[in-house]
Amino acid sequence: MTTFYFLRHGETVWNKEGKLQGWLDSPLTTTGCAQVQATVQDVTQPLAAVYASTSGRAIQTAHYFQQPVHLDERLREIYLGKWQGQSIAALQQNDEYLTYCHDPTRYIAQHTESFHELTTRVYEACTAIAARHPHAYVAVVTHGVALRCLLARITQQPLLTWWHNEIQGGQGYTVEWQQQRIREGIQ
Repeated sequence: MTTFYFLRHGETVWNKEGKLQGWLDSPLTTTGCAQVQATVQDVTQPLAAVYASTSGRAIQTAHYFQQPVHLDERLREIYLGKWQGQSIAALQQNDEYLTYCHDPTRYIAQHTESFHELTTRVYEACTAIAARHPHAYVAVVTHGVALRCLLARITQQPLLTWWHNEIQGGQGYTVEWQQQRIREGIQ
């Protein structure tokens, strides 16, 4: 059984400024670095590998594990098209964005990646990683929406079950892959 430590990247400059990132990037803040350091210290098992999204913020976070980082673009955040880099406040008048935020089950992707596409690629990446590292502990650094979609898929719960669950910067989940069991926090 593969045990995953799934970790959201630490707080970034754009998180702090209230901007959407998607596939765009901004560096970790001092707070973000502290969040990640605190979570990484909770890892007690030796890691067989560390994987990260190809986004700079995920790579920066993954380096706190102090071992080689394997990059996998399938672990990237949802692609948000023209919303990327925009302030969340400016998008509050956009009905499509409001549906995305408040009722993702009704959201139909027009210029963005769909939740189904995101869930499929992240789940496939993790399945491949588990196959490469059976009976091992593996850290995976990804993103907030990607992690919510993945946790919903693993637990076979509707996305809404996880959607309004705020995943803080640097927050982690321990997942026993074959049993599909999830524990909040890194243990």
